[in-house]
Amino acid sequence: MKNNFNSNIKDINLRQSFAKLHKSINTGSYQTKNTYRKAVQPMLNYFNENFRITRMESIKSKHLESWVEYRLYETETDTSTIRKEIAAIKYYLNHTNLPPENYNITNKELGISRADEDIRPKLHSMTETEYQKAVELTESQGKDFENYGIRLMATCGLRLNELVNLTVRQIDNASETGILELQKGCKGGRYREITLDNDGKSLIHEIAQSRFCQDRYLDDKIFVDSNKSGAVASRKSQLQGWFSRYGEQIKDPETDSLSCHSVRRFAAQRVYDSCRNVGLSPQESLYRVAEFLGHSSYRGHLEYNEDGSISRKSGDVTLRYVNIW
Repeated sequence: MKNNFNSNIKDINLRQSFAKLHKSINTGSYQTKNTYRKAVQPMLNYFNENFRITRMESIKSKHLESWVEYRLYETETDTSTIRKEIAAIKYYLNHTNLPPENYNITNKELGISRADEDIRPKLHSMTETEYQKAVELTESQGKDFENYGIRLMATCGLRLNELVNLTVRQIDNASETGILELQKGCKGGRYREITLDNDGKSLIHEIAQSRFCQDRYLDDKIFVDSNKSGAVASRKSQLQGWFSRYGEQIKDPETDSLSCHSVRRFAAQRVYDSCRNVGLSPQESLYRVAEFLGHSSYRGHLEYNEDGSISRKSGDVTLRYVNIW
């Protein structure tokens, strides 16, 4: 029986492109090649789903940056694992005809160098101005999914996977109780609740009355046709693609880039700031943010250097979402 060594790559064109490249490489030990082959397959699926990459030669630094951001903040993967993944994809890209400058972004630039082991780089947070521009632009474009998606992520701190898995039942229940219950699409399948503020309640009620919920079964996903293969991934790519196309148009001059994760960090900063404004300590505020984001717990303890900056000993995933004050 023939071993289809890259059968986990979903797109047939990308699968063929990778297979051709892999077979052309005659350097390195079998063990190294086998390790790298396994490491890059999830990456290639991510590139295909989010950027429509179908050829190895189309992969660039911006795609590697997006993967690192996804691994750091969506799957909360340790930096040593991500470094191995980046080494694996560069191993293959080094054997293409791509100019090295197209993909030779350094681990330091990616924020995964050994010096960043304890505190990972912060996400590019969306600002209030950028958020308002995004809402206004999606409204003017008539892009209802993108509009509701961005507003839900900003109000409820949803992960992209949680957003696309929302059901009519969840929206209806939240409209009645003021609590959005989440489990499907959550990291590790962990159940969590979002207590809605007035803006959140208003938004949920608006969505409940929209075409996404009307005349639908309770267990239907509101943004996804469950009968269509790949519909969830397609919706995720749609929102990521919107930021790729229009991020430059809405971002502030000092902002490097924007993505779906930028909205989630914006939501986290809002919660942190509101906690601090009512007198909670930085430590207490971080606990509230961790609960809001659906992190299993806030395990860090703030330690400060003599200059007042946060010590690397304070490393914890929640710290990567907010600016401490």
